[in-house]
Amino acid sequence: MLDLKTKVTGIVSQKADIETSSDDYAKRFSGKVGEYFLSVQGKITLDLLKPWHKAKVLDVGGGHAQLAVPLVNNGFDIVISFRLLTHEDNWKLQISELCRVAKHSVIIDYPDIRSFNIFYDILFNIKKKFEGNTRTYRNFSRKEVIEEFDKNNFIKPVFKPEFFLPMVIHKAIKNVTILKAIEKLFSILG
Repeated sequence: MLDLKTKVTGIVSQKADIETSSDDYAKRFSGKVGEYFLSVQGKITLDLLKPWHKAKVLDVGGGHAQLAVPLVNNGFDIVISFRLLTHEDNWKLQISELCRVAKHSVIIDYPDIRSFNIFYDILFNIKKKFEGNTRTYRNFSRKEVIEEFDKNNFIKPVFKPEFFLPMVIHKAIKNVTILKAIEKLFSILG
């Protein structure tokens, strides 16, 4: 995840990502592994929002309000979703629009090439066979994400990596205890 801060205002008008907001896509985050995935993402999001504990957050893109409960339970008046930028053809415009409407901060998630995603080209077809409902996506480097936010006057990035292994491997392993240990090892290794 990436948190960038500045003061900019405006209105956004982007088409919603229909597939990401479908019931079929929501199933990707069901079960113990899905709960674990969303728990980690929720904790990171809450940590990033600490400086603005009474902030209102705009939900841009597809989603299922999967993080709404932890945010509301922590006193926030927030609606938020992720998993959009990676599927956006014109991702630079998407970042520009997010920055345009943000008053203090933009929080995004994206697949970083500094993870297992570096093998995307080689392994995508295997991932698609295993998951069935996956689709192509774009990986990003930290440098290009920082540069694009910087162009929009959003500076001081804070990176909070979520996972090294892709969700397909998490689903294949199915054991949250083992997954936590593996991810902790990769986190220690940087």
